Amino acid sequence: MPKTKENVAQMQYAYQIWNQKTSTRKDIYQKMVRKFGTRTTISFSTLNRWLLQYDALPEDEVMQDGPYEWKWLAHYGIPWQEGSLADELYREYQLRTKTYPTGRHMKWLWRQWHLEGQGFRPRELPNTDDTTFFWEQLFKNIHKRVEEEKIEYMARKLNWGNVHNPKFLDQTHSKTKDP
Repeated sequence: MPKTKENVAQMQYAYQIWNQKTSTRKDIYQKMVRKFGTRTTISFSTLNRWLLQYDALPEDEVMQDGPYEWKWLAHYGIPWQEGSLADELYREYQLRTKTYPTGRHMKWLWRQWHLEGQGFRPRELPNTDDTTFFWEQLFKNIHKRVEEEKIEYMARKLNWGNVHNPKFLDQTHSKTKDP
């Protein structure tokens, strides 16, 4: 059995940057040094090995962690018939969080909407404090599920350790956020 990885937070951060497809290996390494410090950042050769592992991941899985695109609904597990609802949820997510969701975020938002949306369309909800609270709780819940799913998958594929410990999930989630 392969050795368990020790620098999971750095692996996650490198994966996050790599998945954006906008940075070179050198850029990724420099960002990691800025985030984790010169003494604690893994070596450039280790980063190269990780990036090769990321390149070998199935495209369907990697696609979910990239920016959401309507044309990939089937890859996210959202039926085409739900495309207009997904589009409304996407706009609501952008409006309320001021960020763009990943495919994985949209998958979980769509799922949670069907559990908690009570048959309404997003545009039909009244604009009240209760509605704002509803959206905040919905987003909080989906962010947790997104991170859990991504970490569990990556842990299995890349042999990360400690992922079944809830404290580990909280620590890695807070460590992987960009300052």
